[in-house]
Parts: sequence; C-alpha cells; structure tokens
Amino acid sequence: MPTSPLGSLHHEWLAWHQPLWAACMLAVLWGQDSIWKTFQNRIAQRLLSVESALTENHSQTGMQFNSVWLASRPDASGLLLEYLKQAFKPTVAFPHIVMIGLGIVYYILY
Repeated sequence: MPTSPLGSLHHEWLAWHQPLWAACMLAVLWGQDSIWKTFQNRIAQRLLSVESALTENHSQTGMQFNSVWLASRPDASGLLLEYLKQAFKPTVAFPHIVMIGLGIVYYILY
C-alpha cells in the first residue's frame, strides 16, 4: 500500500487541527442558521402586515408582498446586525452552544 510522503506528520497535523475545523464548521452552521431565521422573521412580519391589511380593507394587498418586503430591507451593515441579533436569540443559539459544549467535552476527554 502506498503511503503519503508526509506520512505520520500529515496525520498528526490533522489530529491537532481537528478541533479547529470542527469549531469552524459549527460557526458556519450557526451563521447560516441565523441568516435563515432572519429571513423567516422578516417574512413573518410581512405576512402579519398583509393579513392585517386584508382584514381592515386597506389599500395594501397581498400581491405586493415582495415589493414592500424588499423596500424594508436594510443595507449590508443592517443585515449583518440582524443576523447577529438572530444568532444570539435563545432558540437559535441553543443547539449550537450545546454542540460546542459537547465538542469541548469530547476534546478534553479524548
């Protein structure tokens, strides 16, 4: 069986950096989750606004869903701030904090 020219050095490097890779992956997943939750929250707010307008017979209709939603979209820094706020809400943060804690325990024990 052919071996890598780096052999055990390559495996040692991977073993040493495995927690770092895991932490990076958890951070990416946490970030993606907060982006998704921000999107869901903005859609929910817009749906409530449309439903309210329909029940009160306002001129705002449901067919203007995307244009009004887009008009209320913040700039890049505003979006990043929304993402950070969502990331630290308990319902978003909980599973990620648990995974980070389990990773730390695993790293300490093994």
